[in-house]
Amino acid sequence: FPVTIRLQYVELVNVKGHSRFSFHFQISLVHYLKPFRNNIKLILAGDLWESTFTARLLRSILKIKVPIQSQIHADIGDSEWINSKLIRRLRLISTRLFIYRIDGIRFVSEGQFDRFKSKIVWEGEIVVAPVPSLIILRGNSLGKHPLPKSIGFLGRIHKDRGLSEFLRVCDILLSSNSELQVIVAGDGPGKKSFIKHLNQRTTNLTYLGFLKEEQLSEFWQLTGILVNVAPSESYGRSMREALTNFIPVLATKTPETVKLQETMGNNVIEIITSMGVKSL
Repeated sequence: FPVTIRLQYVELVNVKGHSRFSFHFQISLVHYLKPFRNNIKLILAGDLWESTFTARLLRSILKIKVPIQSQIHADIGDSEWINSKLIRRLRLISTRLFIYRIDGIRFVSEGQFDRFKSKIVWEGEIVVAPVPSLIILRGNSLGKHPLPKSIGFLGRIHKDRGLSEFLRVCDILLSSNSELQVIVAGDGPGKKSFIKHLNQRTTNLTYLGFLKEEQLSEFWQLTGILVNVAPSESYGRSMREALTNFIPVLATKTPETVKLQETMGNNVIEIITSMGVKSL
């Protein structure tokens, strides 16, 4: 950083190719931040494990008495999160170890906080702050005008977004309607493989790449149904944006999708289980 910068808070995020557990990353971080240590007012950790560990280490090495606020995502609150993989069990253990040395936790929904409380005892500061969304209305109401005959995928393209489930949905729907359009917007480490598999299934694929918020209207204009089959959902931002654009949603069953369906009704959100994809 240039020495003229007045740095007041530090946010630890994942950078491709650089683990936050990396000794080289942590030493480099200390080196860069040392000139600013008297100005730092807050350290924001992007998760309760790697980033929180690094935040605590940073605060200790720099010898600064500043608060650490960690963010949490829904996977720790979902019932399958604890029982599915060893690494997730280890993350739960590490969360219980790290959490008592931080000052606050940010959740993106009340339901997420409730699920967290059922797993971990916590008496520190709680901030519930939903993810902000830019609302770009399409200008019609659900059912007033015909929706495009298409399904859409929106978001970061990686395995935790249910890519294999989305491909299964495509297989079933394309088997009964080969003219169905598939619209994809997003980027991520799984993009190359995901797009390759979609191209093997249909010639009616439109890949829009990564879109900024102000560009999303193009995606909503082309999408008839949003398919959100991620195994875990912390807030459901894309689903909420779809509904504000009068686009129905097909989603897997998670605590947040169930809550959203209870609010909006079955006529705009259809929930399926993993096995339920076969019934489409």
